[in-house]
Amino acid sequence: MKKIILLSTLLITILSFSQNGNMFVTYKKDMLNYSINNSNAEKQKTMNSIMDDLKKSSNSLRYNLIINNYESLFSLEENLAIEIDEKSLKFIVGAGSAGGDFYMNSKTKESIRSNPLLGEIFNIVSNLDSIKWQLTSESKLIGKFKCYKALTTKVVENNKGIFNHNVEAWYAPEIPFGFGPVGYGGLPGLIIEIQYQNVRFYASKIELNTKKETKIVKPTKGKEVTKDEYNEITKRMATDFMKSLKN
Repeated sequence: MKKIILLSTLLITILSFSQNGNMFVTYKKDMLNYSINNSNAEKQKTMNSIMDDLKKSSNSLRYNLIINNYESLFSLEENLAIEIDEKSLKFIVGAGSAGGDFYMNSKTKESIRSNPLLGEIFNIVSNLDSIKWQLTSESKLIGKFKCYKALTTKVVENNKGIFNHNVEAWYAPEIPFGFGPVGYGGLPGLIIEIQYQNVRFYASKIELNTKKETKIVKPTKGKEVTKDEYNEITKRMATDFMKSLKN
């Protein structure tokens, strides 16, 4: 019931659609089925309570997708009034690998995630066409839009191994901008909703030809790396951190 209510409150301010224009999309975030197991019943109860609070806080986050013709930039909205400690805030922001800024260019097929890590900024570069979508005929109405389901796989590599996560996206062909949240794009329409790794992003407001600032600056500050190089860096950092705990 909650999901239906959230979808029905999708606010849309659209006059006409054209790929030559600007758009401002606000996304909200749900953390789904996140849990931490503990053999101690009392500690488990405490952990469940903490996770429930974190899930509620995650829905207070606002992510903005700015679209200007063939470019887009997805990032967390700044100056959000969330009463939560810094460590917990980092957890809910980063859930689903959503930390940092995500730039996409539909002409050059560039996809860049600019992510700060231990005082250094890494620009993780990939090709927009590297996302291999499986388009389906399954559809549903989200707000006023008929959306179609597309599927792909998200590969996560860390010091624990390589993991494949199913990704389910719902896009609206009526909105001919092939962009979406957290670096996902390349579909024949705007991604209205996407779910993976127990995280769901969904559009809560869409504004076309908005008067809001939609200037997009391609990330250049920082060290440019590939996804494979970034995975090696994070694995090495995690290994070094674990070693430091043992010393």
